[in-house]
Amino acid sequence: MWLCDCVRGLPDASAASFGLCDVTLNLIDVSAGNSAGLRLQAGNSTIRGLAINGFGAQGILVQGAGTNMIAGNYLGLDLSGTAARGNTQQGIWIDGSHGNVIGGTNAADRNVISANGDAGIYLLNAAANIVLGNYIGTTAAGAAAWGNGNNLPE
Repeated sequence: MWLCDCVRGLPDASAASFGLCDVTLNLIDVSAGNSAGLRLQAGNSTIRGLAINGFGAQGILVQGAGTNMIAGNYLGLDLSGTAARGNTQQGIWIDGSHGNVIGGTNAADRNVISANGDAGIYLLNAAANIVLGNYIGTTAAGAAAWGNGNNLPE
């Protein structure tokens, strides 16, 4: 597993094999302030297999160009999916971006979006986005409630 903290940045790609790897985005240095864990402004991008947690704003903020895919991520949980480490605001915020897909039809595409301080997913001025097959406000297994701030279980 690689650890990407706000101090050192992403690991050197030359050190990686061409296989899949685990990358965790954690807020380690409080100087990151109210930053999103990952801010996406490009279109036709895929965010897959990350655990994004502990940031002062959103886990993922998507703005501008659309047709992105966000799949197979833990937002607000650790990499194992067993410990709450919520982002202060939304797990995912789509702001003015269109045609994005969050999740999918198979289990590998499922995002688990839990324990964040505000909504699990927030869409603002966004059209033709698809939210499908995610666990929102539950444990990673989907067996028990583990709400976000705006969808806490009663």
